[in-house]
Amino acid sequence: MFRYATSLAARHGTLWVARWDRTWRVTPHDFDGRELAPGFVVQPEGTARVMIASIAVDEDRRVWIADTGSERVRAFTAFGRELEGLPRGASGFSGLGRVAFGPRGLVLACEPASGLVLVWRDGQFHFAFRVPDGRVPVAVRALRDGRIVVASADEEGGALDLVDAAGRPIRALARGGTDPDDLGDPEDLAVLESIGPDRRTRIVVADSSGTRLAVWNLEGDSYGAFEPAADRAARGS
Repeated sequence: MFRYATSLAARHGTLWVARWDRTWRVTPHDFDGRELAPGFVVQPEGTARVMIASIAVDEDRRVWIADTGSERVRAFTAFGRELEGLPRGASGFSGLGRVAFGPRGLVLACEPASGLVLVWRDGQFHFAFRVPDGRVPVAVRALRDGRIVVASADEEGGALDLVDAAGRPIRALARGGTDPDDLGDPEDLAVLESIGPDRRTRIVVADSSGTRLAVWNLEGDSYGAFEPAADRAARGS
C-alpha cells in the first residue's frame, strides 16, 4: 500500500511524492514506482504545524511546497535544504486547496467550497472556471500548450478531465467506479508530458485517499496502478 500520498509533482522524468507517515516527507521516484533517493523531511516553521496542500518542481529542480500550516509557499533544494520561499500572506493561497504552478507565470488553485478552479497569471487574478458536471475540484495541472488536467470528486468517487485553457471540457479521461481502471477518491495528480500524440503523456493520480498511484494518458487509456518499492517491502515484512 502506498501510505498516505497527499501531493504529486513531475519534472525531468522524476515523480515527486509528498506523503504523511508520522512526519511529512517528500521523495523522488521514477514512473514505475522505484524510489530514486531517500528524499527529505519537511520541518515545521516555529510552532506552526506542517500541512502540505501541494508541491511543485521548477526547471531548476527546486521543490515548492504550499504549506497551509505556515500559510505560505516554501522552497527546498532536491536534497531538502530550505531556500527563500514566498513571504507569508503575499501568495494569496490561504484557505485554498491544491495549488499548481504552470508555464509562463501561471498559477492554478482549487477552491473546493465554491467548486471553482482559480487562475492567476503573473501574480494577477485572471479568471475562474467550474469543472464538468459541477463536481468538486481537488487537483489541477497545466500543460505546456495551455490545456488543463483536473481531478474532481463526487458521490461516485471522482473524475479526471481534460479542459482547454478557458476551462471548457475537451474529453473525459476517467470516471469513478469499482473497476480497477476507475477512479476511487483522487487526492492529487502529476503530469509527465511528452512531445507528440496525447497518448504519450502520462497522468499519475494519487487515488483512493492516497493509497495507490493510478496512471492514464491524455487519451483516457489506463495503465493500471502501482506502489513504490519501499512500500511493497514494508507491506511484505
